[in-house]
Amino acid sequence: MDLLNRELLLTLHLLGIIVWIGFGLCEYWLGRVFLTQAGSPAEAPLIRFIYRCDLVVFIATLISFAAGTAMALLLGWGFFNELWLGIKQGIMFTVLAVVGIILPRALRLGTLIDALPAGPGPVTAEIRALYHWLDPFFLVMRALAVAAVVLAVWRPA
Repeated sequence: MDLLNRELLLTLHLLGIIVWIGFGLCEYWLGRVFLTQAGSPAEAPLIRFIYRCDLVVFIATLISFAAGTAMALLLGWGFFNELWLGIKQGIMFTVLAVVGIILPRALRLGTLIDALPAGPGPVTAEIRALYHWLDPFFLVMRALAVAAVVLAVWRPA
């Protein structure tokens, strides 16, 4: 693989992770605000924005996964051959497993959010309940993303 393709994949991987963590932290912070706004007019605009952040995080996660997998295969690193990379790969497979677990409820949440009337207002009890259920999973995925970055920088032997 030539240097240009390696640099392109690495850039995509890093940008994906930066967006994943950045939008993930924004979503997490706004989620804390959303959880305090039950019944208020701020609920609907907040959950709409949070869900849009979640979509960006999901796309960035897939880009990070695809670019990381391509680098592992095309650069000859393989899977689970080096401790730091193997742990990162394990983290990513864990994140993908979590995505698989939450995806049906996240899609349901998106459908309910899209059905809300335009403008400010409270959300339904089902939206609140779904967000409460999804929230711990979002936190775990954000923490795993940060752990992967730490491993990439630290690279334990």
